[in-house]
Amino acid sequence: MKKINGSLHWTVVWMLLTTILLTVVIACSDDGAEQSRSTIEENMEEPIEESMSFYEDRNAYIEAIAQNAFGNRVDIRNIAYTEGVSDNIGIGVDYGDSVMTAHLIREAIAEVLEELSAHNELADYSVSFHINADGVLPTGEVNSVRVLDARFEAETLQSINWDNFRAVNIPAIADEFTPRQFMIDAF
Repeated sequence: MKKINGSLHWTVVWMLLTTILLTVVIACSDDGAEQSRSTIEENMEEPIEESMSFYEDRNAYIEAIAQNAFGNRVDIRNIAYTEGVSDNIGIGVDYGDSVMTAHLIREAIAEVLEELSAHNELADYSVSFHINADGVLPTGEVNSVRVLDARFEAETLQSINWDNFRAVNIPAIADEFTPRQFMIDAF
């Protein structure tokens, strides 16, 4: 029988021990992760992603939905409520100098409306969007310009089948849809 080179022998032993150690560590971490995941699920009444109570208040929850839909480079200026005769959620969006197209705006509005419609606590609210972007005046001055005002009544939102809805129809279903003159053809 041949003798194995000493350094080769220790390399093989080292690789074998490393493999065994990694296998034990992975097996233990999978059991712990599975156990903690099941403990969390047992203690939760509803998933965190779908719970408004995860956020401090409704404003933070709606702002998170709007920020996710419109993107991180967009500033969600304010979330406003009017309650009483006409319950309304107003969402102010400022694109600044970010890239903005009618398609992106329609997609973001549709995503926000679908998310808000999925929550019973918000189902009776109308939703308004006030969207601004930076524009250059004839004098060369950069100024914030209103690009679009849109309003969706609660009854309209409740009548939509979100499984088959296409964002291109946002202008058609809106109860009020007022793009600025330079944006009319885009929508």
